[in-house]
Amino acid sequence: MISKNECFELIVNGTVVKPDADISGPGVLIAFVFSAGATLLATLIAYAFGLVDDGLLRPVDRLVLRAPSRASKHLQLHVALRKAVLALSDQQIVTGIAILGAGFNGLRSGTISVYHFQTVIYLAWMSSSVHLSALTLLRPYLHSHKGVMWWRVAGMLTLLVMLLVALVPTVSNDWMILSNNDAGTYGSTKSALGVPAICYWGETWGVGRNPDSIMSFVVLIVSYIWKMGGLFMPVRSRLETWFRNPCDHVLERLLTAVARKHERHGGVVWRWVFRSGLAIYLPLTAFLETLGSFSAALWLSVLGFIYGGLQILVPRALVQQLDSNVQANEDSFGFGQLMPLILLVQPLGAISEHFGLKKGTEDEALYNDRGTSDRYTAAVASLSSSPHAIGIPEQPFLHFMASYRAAPIKEQTPERMQLKALLYTSTLFHLLIWLTHAGVLGTAIIVFYVDYFTIGYQSAGNWQYIGFGVVAWLAFTPLVTLVLSPFSRLGRRMKCGLHGNANEVQMQAMEACQKDDASSCSPLTGDLEQRTGFGKRWTPPNLQVNTQTGQVDTNSLTITPTRPVNGSKEGEVWASEWRRRSIAQGNSPRSPKTA
Repeated sequence: MISKNECFELIVNGTVVKPDADISGPGVLIAFVFSAGATLLATLIAYAFGLVDDGLLRPVDRLVLRAPSRASKHLQLHVALRKAVLALSDQQIVTGIAILGAGFNGLRSGTISVYHFQTVIYLAWMSSSVHLSALTLLRPYLHSHKGVMWWRVAGMLTLLVMLLVALVPTVSNDWMILSNNDAGTYGSTKSALGVPAICYWGETWGVGRNPDSIMSFVVLIVSYIWKMGGLFMPVRSRLETWFRNPCDHVLERLLTAVARKHERHGGVVWRWVFRSGLAIYLPLTAFLETLGSFSAALWLSVLGFIYGGLQILVPRALVQQLDSNVQANEDSFGFGQLMPLILLVQPLGAISEHFGLKKGTEDEALYNDRGTSDRYTAAVASLSSSPHAIGIPEQPFLHFMASYRAAPIKEQTPERMQLKALLYTSTLFHLLIWLTHAGVLGTAIIVFYVDYFTIGYQSAGNWQYIGFGVVAWLAFTPLVTLVLSPFSRLGRRMKCGLHGNANEVQMQAMEACQKDDASSCSPLTGDLEQRTGFGKRWTPPNLQVNTQTGQVDTNSLTITPTRPVNGSKEGEVWASEWRRRSIAQGNSPRSPKTA
């Protein structure tokens, strides 16, 4: 075992990198990068051409990014793609664990250098990040094949633990720095990249910890909890109950309070206060909606793949530039290079054997993602096929929020579904989602650009650029919302006046009611109920004349869920929600009518 003093001397003076083609050879790199890239490409193709299982697409995917859903029409392609991803992901788990195991063996014996251990870490990192999106794509299939799911979960957890252990040496700011003295490496084949990686185990060598490495731990743990937890319905339910619903509840209460102030006091000041609240509510809601979409899983995989590739290829180029002997030895093909390349043939067989699939084969059908097609997704997603299905109110958002009843802090309610559906009809909300994607892309470009030029010379400071990107998004999106909200239905006020003759207002409401459904009018009380196609009724204001001012006293429009009337799939979703709420309120639910 190498001593601490020997490590210090090697780190300061550098040493020659010993070639190891079994880790950094072209055959190994091509096999890993190709399999990870092919898995990522297959996932992107499935998303772009509508071969993703229907239940995986969230409202952001359907309504903003316009991701199609054609899996049922192209069953053979869908199944072939699924089998290819299964085969490739299996290969990634096994090879990722294998190469980390080999790296740990070299770490224990002190024979693996910083350069080669860096390659080991990020080959496994690349496989891990891409495989997480593959798990998301395969989620409906895995729910119907528990044995297949559990061994993958075991494999991914093993890979996670090994990756976390492997990242420990990277905490030092000296990790992956070519030279740690003033003389540098010019004209010399020696560098700190040839130092045994074990020298950095538990040692930072007085220069502190690298924040980027600590961020890598956080990203790895959070991404595993996020994507692997999504495989299990209890975990998804807990995340919705303890994270998403409380976030929605707080934001809705904030906006509702301001909207009601405006309804009571009116005026330009309260209108702009509401728009200021909107500048907080809309960007954060757009971010949360994007975070829950399938596109977020794609971002995780694409960025992880590119980041891992940079951490492998840039150091390889630096080392080969320093020492031509390393290049000559590591570019040669031997048994260790050919074996992983030959293994790439396996997924091709998985693809070809399913093109002859007969439609309707029992084991090769589309699978429903139990729990993923939740009430919210099914209801809001229906906007793409039936824009009027949910019964979106025609009045501006300001007046809608004044009468909105915020859901309990841990629950999802029909009112919230209707609220989200109303948001998705707004161009401004779509713009904020696109700006969120643009922010991720812009930040990633800056981080990767800086990484390319700093790897081997100094810490890149990725955490700072990511922080700047977050701050820029937090500053820009509220400003955009504030500027554009007066021109959007989400921020403008109701143009029609509230003053006038009560009979005229009531007659206009009656005419509007009769045009839609005469049976939903209640002439005895003067209240009107307009039935929507999704089983919603809205009750216009009670029209009463103030005896002192002679003006109409108009309460806010109140939307109340009633017995569903739609017999479609979305209607069934609403019906189950209506029954649940009826029982919770102590009412006896009746069977819903069918259209």
